[in-house]
Amino acid sequence: MSYMPLAMLNQAYTLLDGVAGDAQESDVVALPARCTSFSWQTIFGTDPSAVSVLILASLDGLNFVEVDDSAVTTGDIQTVVGNFTHVMAEIESITDGADVTVLLVPKDV
Repeated sequence: MSYMPLAMLNQAYTLLDGVAGDAQESDVVALPARCTSFSWQTIFGTDPSAVSVLILASLDGLNFVEVDDSAVTTGDIQTVVGNFTHVMAEIESITDGADVTVLLVPKDV
């Protein structure tokens, strides 16, 4: 059985932590039962000239759909509303950026 991390309500959880500027996915993270929305943030050590970051969510931990995205090259904060059970981040594409961090904060609104 593999371990799946659980993000806690109202606490920042790092999906991607200062990763290289390459297309990649984070691990899948379970959301707490009372989570009705979450905020997420992109941070760049070196701002890219172009970027596409996707947030994917699931109701079963297996089948994911895109629920949000960002192409802001200077960093971004967004909020997603929904009763999802799992979430992950994907750097779909990036040009010239480095040290990419994606943070997640589950909320019970």
